[in-house]
Amino acid sequence: MTEVRSAPAPRRWRRRRRLRQNDGVRLRRPYGAEAPERMVSVLSRVLRPALNVAIGPPENGFRRFWLSLAITMFGTWAGAVALTVRLYDQTGSTTWSSLLYVAEFAPTVFIGMVLGHLLDRLPPVRALAVFEVTAGVSWLALVVIDRPPLVVTLAFVNGACAGAYKILATSATSMLVSDEHLDAANAATLSIDNLMTLVGYAIGGVLVGIYAPEVVLALNGVTFLLSALLLATLPLIPAPRPVDLHRERWRDQVTAGARRMAGDPRLRVVLVSLPLATAAIGMGNALQIPLLRGAVGASAAAIGLVLATHAFGLVFGAWAGPFLPRSTAAFLLGMVVMGAGLLPMLFSSNVPLIAAGILVSGFGNGIVIIRFRTTMQVATAPRDRASTIAFIYSLSFGIGVLGAALAGPVAALVDLRLAIGVTIGLFLLAASAGALVSRANRGHYDQVGGVPDELRAGGGVGQALSDRASAPTG
Repeated sequence: MTEVRSAPAPRRWRRRRRLRQNDGVRLRRPYGAEAPERMVSVLSRVLRPALNVAIGPPENGFRRFWLSLAITMFGTWAGAVALTVRLYDQTGSTTWSSLLYVAEFAPTVFIGMVLGHLLDRLPPVRALAVFEVTAGVSWLALVVIDRPPLVVTLAFVNGACAGAYKILATSATSMLVSDEHLDAANAATLSIDNLMTLVGYAIGGVLVGIYAPEVVLALNGVTFLLSALLLATLPLIPAPRPVDLHRERWRDQVTAGARRMAGDPRLRVVLVSLPLATAAIGMGNALQIPLLRGAVGASAAAIGLVLATHAFGLVFGAWAGPFLPRSTAAFLLGMVVMGAGLLPMLFSSNVPLIAAGILVSGFGNGIVIIRFRTTMQVATAPRDRASTIAFIYSLSFGIGVLGAALAGPVAALVDLRLAIGVTIGLFLLAASAGALVSRANRGHYDQVGGVPDELRAGGGVGQALSDRASAPTG
């Protein structure tokens, strides 16, 4: 039987059949065509973490929160220069200047020790906006009020708002970002805080010299109001803890932060080591200028350079902190680095060498603060976070002031350089005490996580927080 064969398909149909067979098959690209895409991918993997560390992760409007902090810090330190200059020019008295300093910083201790338990009952973001508006109105009032007693009173109001803002901002950071980006968020807020301190001091002094202190005070008031507007655009986070003030005795509420710090192994390390480190910081800050001016004979410009290097070192330490492991070892190692950076002040009169040491010390300080903030945010339940942070802030700040007060008598009993040696010893003592507590607590860590994903801001989370605010967490 003869086989019948069909005629070959026309050329155009054969071409279409080949195209259909090649559908979904990736054709080989010319050599080197993937290089630009690979470069973009590598740059993205490198630059994205760096950008998150610099200005924070793009979660729940956190970068607006970062911008509001930058505006606030700039206005705060520019206004501090203007207010101090105007009060001293008006009174010619260092007593009023000292009272102004106490009024600006003492409320932090009072809020943490006595009123810290109330901060857990406030919606953090909205409370921050209210504190910003209050401080802005107070600074604007200082434009027209110049009587020293009223100036000190308004400075106390500003200090109270600043202390509550600092505590709530640390707590709110952990509620705005995921646990993965928590270190980067802390690094972004800490670095911009210190950078704006430098910029605020510098520009504030220039503006006071060109115009008048009242102009800078008005500018400061406006910055607080702008910050409040930015905070008002953030997602609503209801209060982590309901208002149940009558269920516990007032004494128990005030001491709750201390009991939580003593009850968690990680927080015990902070409780033992951080106050000793802040005492060393206070003593070192009080001794730096007398040593540089007296023992070293540095000029005013050189002293300013040395002090500025600490702020830059702190920023670098804050940027490096997120890339270090989340452990008490990194926290305590930062204290050792802080002490080691002061060694040139103990042995040398070379100003550049001393400045390099202060830069290293600031780097260690940045690591300590990043690890401290992350530990407090991760090891505390959301409903107890603000009050616990308030307690350790106020305790450490009070002991730091005590260390600064003891610096003069210690330097009078021994020598300035030996007093710096005592400061270095305090840093090493803080790290050693923390290491002993950490070793004793090894294997006894309680798993207390951060904020669950369903409790974070954004995406209808407000209702979830309201529903769970009264339930125990962690």
